[in-house]
Amino acid sequence: MDELKSLIDRVEERVVSLMEKCDRMQDQNATLLHQTHDLNQLVEKQRQEMEALTHENKMLRMAESLAGTGGGNSETRSKINSLVREIDKCITLLNR
Repeated sequence: MDELKSLIDRVEERVVSLMEKCDRMQDQNATLLHQTHDLNQLVEKQRQEMEALTHENKMLRMAESLAGTGGGNSETRSKINSLVREIDKCITLLNR
């Protein structure tokens, strides 16, 4: 009878130990889920920032090119000539 009681006591101890471990794991899981959410928000914010900076960089390069301060005057002239040709084509099509 004493053996059965000691066996039951050991089983109870293991059950209590497993329940405590389960609680700790649930807490850790909740913490990790919160961290994952925060990191996903940070990634999204940085992605939006990167897109904005890429767009700003593109606009600055275009403005610099058109202003002629980038040393690419021939490139600027080429772009302008290309735009003028496109406009001439449009005018020709409209006059038909």
